[in-house]
Amino acid sequence: GDDAAALKELAYVEKLQTTDFRASYKRAMILKRQGKYEEATAAFTHYIEKAKPAAHEAFFHRAQSYQATGKYENAHKDIKRAFEIRPFDAEVLTLYST
Repeated sequence: GDDAAALKELAYVEKLQTTDFRASYKRAMILKRQGKYEEATAAFTHYIEKAKPAAHEAFFHRAQSYQATGKYENAHKDIKRAFEIRPFDAEVLTLYST
């Protein structure tokens, strides 16, 4: 699909939502897929701060974004948090063990 159009639409939806933060998560995933890791990290942070409880996937993907920008300490904290939420997830286990 058209990532630019999707990002624009998701930004609009984010402004309208006060209780459902899936648009924030989806926007973060698109930014990560595009290699815009700093922006993705900020978007994942927004989702994590707003969505209670935040899904382990948000911590997992933010950890990967942190790794991509060389912020290994932050990545370690996030993968540890993802592991605490979902200790038997295969992707989390793989990243946690590295």
